[in-house]
Amino acid sequence: MKACAIFVDPNDVSQTGKYTSFLVNSLESIGVKVVKLVKDTDVNGDSWFVADLVVVASRIPTATEVATIQSRKKSLVYLIASDPVVADVERFSYATNIPVNRIDFIRSCDSIWLTNNFTNHLSYVETMYKRPVKVVPNLWDDSFSTPPMTYTPKANAPLDIVILDSNTSFNTSCWKQLVICEQLYLQNPNTIHQVFLFNTPESNPTSMGMIRSLTLKKDGKIRIFKALPVGDIVNFFLKSDKNTVFLGNQVFDDMPYNYYDILNAGFPFVHSSSMLKSVNVGLYYDTLDIQAAVNQLQAKAYNVEANLVANRTFLRSLRLADTSAFD
Repeated sequence: MKACAIFVDPNDVSQTGKYTSFLVNSLESIGVKVVKLVKDTDVNGDSWFVADLVVVASRIPTATEVATIQSRKKSLVYLIASDPVVADVERFSYATNIPVNRIDFIRSCDSIWLTNNFTNHLSYVETMYKRPVKVVPNLWDDSFSTPPMTYTPKANAPLDIVILDSNTSFNTSCWKQLVICEQLYLQNPNTIHQVFLFNTPESNPTSMGMIRSLTLKKDGKIRIFKALPVGDIVNFFLKSDKNTVFLGNQVFDDMPYNYYDILNAGFPFVHSSSMLKSVNVGLYYDTLDIQAAVNQLQAKAYNVEANLVANRTFLRSLRLADTSAFD
């Protein structure tokens, strides 16, 4: 592949939106010409004619755009960079703004790219969308990160626990993490200084009522914020005089992009990601075992320097060396 065109929504900060940015950066870094199709009028020009293929990534093209691409005999590839089963189950179970003809659109594409952190869903994607599927690399770079500072533990300082997941879907819920923090607080109330919850939960009486039922909340230990750029969050806690641990719960998505920047800065990361466990990164707990997560939050043997080496070795493995995986 010498050139490609990619449908891009520059305002999309979802998993797919970030992967799209990393894909563009990675391809350009190894010499591939990338034409970004941001506006629906971009296909009217001729800059994208050099593309070997056209990728539907963080922006879905209009029917007119698709017709224009097909008239030029260009191969149309649909990118799946987030959990396809959870996405479809949520569309099946709840009212969404995603049109039903999305399924027909994907089936009209020539092929599908599925990122390799979701290979366990390969047969599902093949069955559901009935198109050839190519597994492509999961990618990451530090374009969303602050300059590479490193977290330093503070002797005898209290602990701040940071949760970046919201409650906008089943596989990115913050609720399990809050219950883990509640268990730690009940067992050892002097351990926790504050629990920081970013990506404010959706405004509904049930979720906020559940949070208010926690002893942590009643004692003023939970602070809730709107979504902020991950780089700003990292920078804030790097300057904190408290110890900081990030807490995640990976239900289906082994590693949401929010947490890659955390690893790059060297923060302790308590997680249930089998992918990170396999490369000895972070502090693992079985997603069903709340007490195991509590134990990891209190781990005293965390070696920041050694873990930073493991973290950055893993992150470097997500850089693209050539286009062979996409050809």
